[in-house]
Amino acid sequence: MPTNTSAINQPDAAATQTTTGSRDQQADRSEVVSLIAATANVLNLASPNRHYYTNQDPYSQRDYERKIAWLGGRIAAINADILVVQEVWDEAALQDAVKASGLHYHTVAVPGAENDAAKG
Repeated sequence: MPTNTSAINQPDAAATQTTTGSRDQQADRSEVVSLIAATANVLNLASPNRHYYTNQDPYSQRDYERKIAWLGGRIAAINADILVVQEVWDEAALQDAVKASGLHYHTVAVPGAENDAAKG
């Protein structure tokens, strides 16, 4: 199992607004700015045909597409500014799930991911 943690961050529109204008304009604002952070275990998110455990069959293309669609729906429902996920084997798979969510994050990173479906 990979020991990496993946991070996704999305700018909050309200936070972006508070950084515009002069310091005096920002100081006069009375609106509350929030930052939503979430974490989730995505249970062996891997590209199709990747052998991630010797006793576990790899995802077929169909299974992969179903997992990506389901996970994309969960990411959209959470709609966090920062989302940290565990158990990602391939960065491309996480990017596919984020794309399926319809959200636009500035960064989708999986430090330490092998990113090679041929490995196993």
